[in-house]
Amino acid sequence: MKNLVYEEIEVGEDLGPYRHPLTQQLVQKYCVAVDSTYPWQILENSTPIPIIPPTLIGNLSFRLLETKFYRQPGTIHASQEMKFFHPIRLARKLFSRGKILDKYIKRGKQWIVYEAYFYHEDGQELGYSRITEVLPGFVKEPEERRDPIEPRDAEMRRRRDLELSSTSQGISSPGTVLRPVIRKITQEKMTAYSEDSQTAQRGISIHIHEEVARKAGLKGTVAQGLMSVDYISELMVQTFGMGWIQHGELSVKFIAPVYAGDEITTRGVVRERVIEDKLQRTLIEVWCENQIGQKVTVGIAGAVNPQP
Repeated sequence: MKNLVYEEIEVGEDLGPYRHPLTQQLVQKYCVAVDSTYPWQILENSTPIPIIPPTLIGNLSFRLLETKFYRQPGTIHASQEMKFFHPIRLARKLFSRGKILDKYIKRGKQWIVYEAYFYHEDGQELGYSRITEVLPGFVKEPEERRDPIEPRDAEMRRRRDLELSSTSQGISSPGTVLRPVIRKITQEKMTAYSEDSQTAQRGISIHIHEEVARKAGLKGTVAQGLMSVDYISELMVQTFGMGWIQHGELSVKFIAPVYAGDEITTRGVVRERVIEDKLQRTLIEVWCENQIGQKVTVGIAGAVNPQP
């Protein structure tokens, strides 16, 4: 296994395939860590079938990367994209595979981009995750700087054959404000959320170990950016239900740290509605802000409208 350092990363390098060991205990701990109130299950012939929260694939993407690389302390998660195609059943075997997509230097920092595809043992595609991370330390800016791969906002708005009228009734009317989700961050929740990671097990997690976080230039341990993604998921699933679990997508950036003791409010405002593959999709401008109104996560999320 290699260190996750810029020189040792090869663009195009394959990750996986890897089988993820999912358990009910893991899912329960995950839900407790983010105060998830949604009953993660689907009904099949009136029988409840347990599923995992779809945004869990973000954390599982880290596990895929960690099959090949040792993450260094101070590595920062900068942005996240996800797409959900089908509910991920807890009882079935879950696999992932991926690739290193890009690496570049910008603003004196070393950036990497990688992706992960998730699927059941029968090959059914379940979800997609794409992560951009910033490696620790400063480097000299190259003379000809390459811009990073553009976020997939354009892809998220793909095939907009028809923009629906804003005068229609319903949750997807442009300008509609979604009911916010409010969560209190504690060190206990941050630890529960991150303690299964490779860095935590090596004692070098900026999310758990105070001295490591301060050495990395932070004022204390910080929450994973993905916790904000889970709050966005809670915002979306309370409005769209299966339209989020089975057809959701998001693209967000983490723009400020979240510390223990912060209170995070997740908000969403309907931006527009489109017809996509004969489905009506609603695009939501989403953001998370702390108790002083500072935005910590910003982006776009989309879901298919629930059937009447």
